[in-house]
Amino acid sequence: MKLDPSANELTIRGFKSAISDKYQLDIEDDGNFVVKDKSSGERLKSKEKAGTFLNLSDVLLKEATEAGIIQKNPQAGKPMPRPGAIIPQLETAADKKVKGVNPRFFAK
Repeated sequence: MKLDPSANELTIRGFKSAISDKYQLDIEDDGNFVVKDKSSGERLKSKEKAGTFLNLSDVLLKEATEAGIIQKNPQAGKPMPRPGAIIPQLETAADKKVKGVNPRFFAK
């Protein structure tokens, strides 16, 4: 997750503080992080998939997007630089090879 370069240090500290105030992190037996709501102590359920829980990266991404500190598309609203049109080279009669004719007929 890339943070917006215009976000100052105090904004990032506030984001970290808000995460620690809202959520509690635990580690499962297999080493994965479990994100729990600090007020209720329950795991956070996913709104996209039924029967699954949010992982740490989902929670951080959601909170960073809501806080407005996640880096947005730097090319948004700007025209993309594109290379110019490809113009084929014109062949001259000397450069053009004649196909299907034996070269001995061209000897002078």
